[in-house]
Amino acid sequence: RERARAALDLRPGTQKKIAVLAGELYIGETTVRTFFKCEPVSHDIFDKLCTALNLDINEVGQDPRGLQTLDASEQIWCQKMLEPNALIKIEAPSQFGKTTLMCRFLNHAEAAGHLIIPIDLTAIDESNLSDPQLFLHQFLKQIESEIDIDYPELLPSDREYAENARKFSPIKACIKYLKYLQKNISKPLTIGINKFDLLLPYGETARYFCVLLRLIHETSKTDKTLANFRLIIAYATPLIGSFISSSIDESPFSNVGDTIELRELTEIQIEKLAIQRGLQGVDKAKVTKLMESIGGVPVLVKLTLDRIELDGWQILDLDSATLPNNHYYGHLQTLTQRLRDWDLLAQMQQVANNPQATIDLSFEQQCRLHRLGLVVFTNNGVEPRCQLYRRHFSTISRNW
Repeated sequence: RERARAALDLRPGTQKKIAVLAGELYIGETTVRTFFKCEPVSHDIFDKLCTALNLDINEVGQDPRGLQTLDASEQIWCQKMLEPNALIKIEAPSQFGKTTLMCRFLNHAEAAGHLIIPIDLTAIDESNLSDPQLFLHQFLKQIESEIDIDYPELLPSDREYAENARKFSPIKACIKYLKYLQKNISKPLTIGINKFDLLLPYGETARYFCVLLRLIHETSKTDKTLANFRLIIAYATPLIGSFISSSIDESPFSNVGDTIELRELTEIQIEKLAIQRGLQGVDKAKVTKLMESIGGVPVLVKLTLDRIELDGWQILDLDSATLPNNHYYGHLQTLTQRLRDWDLLAQMQQVANNPQATIDLSFEQQCRLHRLGLVVFTNNGVEPRCQLYRRHFSTISRNW
């Protein structure tokens, strides 16, 4: 998609080009931005954008888990999502397939006649995250950007929104506007909220948003209009409710809805993926050796199968796994930089070098490491999720 960005000449000040492209293809601007951030979109939209930008669809690719069809459990969840006042939460560390699974759910809802509204919180200006009222306004603006093609007449002016915000509390103003939208749109609305955990540093905003989502869900049980709303929330932090100062009946993460916890891929799943890719010489012994070093971490499995497809099974050797140009190098470099940004690199090194000891980390630090997919919880604290991470962070040099 770097070529896609170049094709659109995406530089600062070119948001109008995104708007033009979205208008020409009759899709929302948020969806176009999602595509350019290399995150999953529906297959038909993916095809439209690739065609418009003269890209080879097979070359661009988009499914990080490599799974092309809904399995039996996903089909069950998809059916549950279509029920009135559905609330589904998807929990997993970073790069475990949350965005892909949400995309597949939204595709299913769209095929069932719903109007889908994907919301990615990374698209909201960071300067608006610390102010709950500004954030809620931007949240509604993202919804508007997804419906403005089919329902432009429903979009109020900023002045109208401001007047409502003065008359009512920000949360009540949001509820009234969402009810107004649903009353005037014949289709059920399915809203997918991705990367909810990005709000955790902004406690008051996170609390407001939690109250809003919980109120939508609770009110939908008795309000026929709001019953047409379905909510899907994806996040990367376990026990997210403990980080938000809401009472138990004010959060969508407490005692309501259903939670899907994405786990590492199993040996059977990895073998199936290798066979689907047409890899030669697939057997249980090779898959077992693969898992000895990387476990079933989806992003590592993908990187490994990509390289096996090029160079064969002999690449299953950790000796050069952290060297430049290795198939894991870029991934490890990204994780290392993220840890530096979060001031957690020393803590991860401690975890890697003391796997059996009680680690003197705060609960928040443990959760942030888990959010990145680097660790699993144990009785004593946390330990590296796989041998690759243990080896890399126990021997990491300053050059990284």
